Amino acid sequence: MTTQNEKILFSNNSELQELLVRAHSYPDWGGNSANRLKLFKNILQKADMLKLEKEQVHAFALLAKYSIFHEQFSKALEYIFQGLPLAQKHKMNDRISNFYNWLASAHLFAGDYSNALDYYQLEIKYNIENNLEERCYIAYSMIAAIYSDSGNYNAAEQFYEKAVAIEKKYPDYRDVYLSSAQVNTGNIFLKIEKGEYDEAKALCLKTLEKAIAAPVNDGRLLPNLHCSLALICHKTGNYQEGVKHAKEAEKWKDDTDASGQLYIYYVLALNQLGSGNKKEAMLAFDECISRCPLPTDPTSTREIDLLQEAKKFYETIGEREKIKRLNKMISHAEADMQTMQSKLAIRAEQLLAVTAKYAPANPKLNSGKISLWVIGSRITNITVEKIAACQTLQGKENRNTCRIEMIDTHKTYRVPISLRRLYDRISNPDFVWLNRNIFINKKHVEDWARAMHTGRVVLNGNTYDVSRRNLKLLKEQVEI
Repeated sequence: MTTQNEKILFSNNSELQELLVRAHSYPDWGGNSANRLKLFKNILQKADMLKLEKEQVHAFALLAKYSIFHEQFSKALEYIFQGLPLAQKHKMNDRISNFYNWLASAHLFAGDYSNALDYYQLEIKYNIENNLEERCYIAYSMIAAIYSDSGNYNAAEQFYEKAVAIEKKYPDYRDVYLSSAQVNTGNIFLKIEKGEYDEAKALCLKTLEKAIAAPVNDGRLLPNLHCSLALICHKTGNYQEGVKHAKEAEKWKDDTDASGQLYIYYVLALNQLGSGNKKEAMLAFDECISRCPLPTDPTSTREIDLLQEAKKFYETIGEREKIKRLNKMISHAEADMQTMQSKLAIRAEQLLAVTAKYAPANPKLNSGKISLWVIGSRITNITVEKIAACQTLQGKENRNTCRIEMIDTHKTYRVPISLRRLYDRISNPDFVWLNRNIFINKKHVEDWARAMHTGRVVLNGNTYDVSRRNLKLLKEQVEI
């Protein structure tokens, strides 16, 4: 970690050196905004006048960081694209890494996940090739967050594992020291989604203790941690305790962003409903919907879960207008999610290939249980290895609804989730696609070799046709 007493040399020009040190000494990028911007521009003007290109790079970096902090993304891109060629010319590795990271961040915060992943990939590749492994920490964690939002928990887990490996290896690195608590909040949410409630709670309490002991400049941290504890309480049936954590998170609602406020009222509604407090649950759901950014912002799994839960609640009390509105929002959100998932699935394979040098040898496979909202039965734990087949239901009224068929018992579940998202939730290589509307657990197929020969799969007493494209792909895989 860089200390305040450490002497940093930015320039051989004493006047510019003094200004650059002064600029880097600002502890809060949000305060004294006008004075700060004036100083940064003054540095750039002097460096340009003296034709000191390295100093110009530092000035462009300061202006880019300032612009991103103030959500002026187009301005940030302008500064980065002026500074990056100069940094490359003078082989300023740290700054090149910074610029790639900020390019990714600018696109991410603007909701452009595809371009964000492109630049994170460039940053990681550059860092690895130039022995800057520790600088991959933020990139790994942000990629993990993107895939967690899109419901690809297998990819998210692998990238969180990479970030944790960096954290253990470089505990005193500045980004690790300053950002580990925020990275933990994403990892906690992932563990909750995977049903690892004890691990999630332990990490949450550990992070909460550190956050209270050493406060960081992020108003989202404490409410996020309390919300995660409230969500764990809901998942494990401790609704009264969940309400307490949600109420604790609500104390910081004015310090967090719209997404954070959405999370607060979401977990409050869930736990109030579980406690039998329908009136309080309705008020909390109303607060959720009023803050829901859809359909203008990128869709996340959490927002879709919220919309589905809210819809089911309003159905119980007959709120037709709200149900109608929610149906439109869900339809739009699910369509956006499917488009995003199809794009990001390919990118995940590319990113993992690029980062293979530091990738876990074997990602964890989900062979336990997954928690899903089952239509007519609320939250249900379903054993992954006992699933026979999953397929989309036909008909306009069943859009974005799947049927899960269990082995032997022929018991079925109807779940309000897209098939692609369900596949990512299951996260097990034994499940393979037969066509775009169905995937099955090939371990339960009666004769897999014959199925590959005929293109027809017999499973659980049912016969399914394999599309020509998928048959070709399946034949290339190692048969079990």
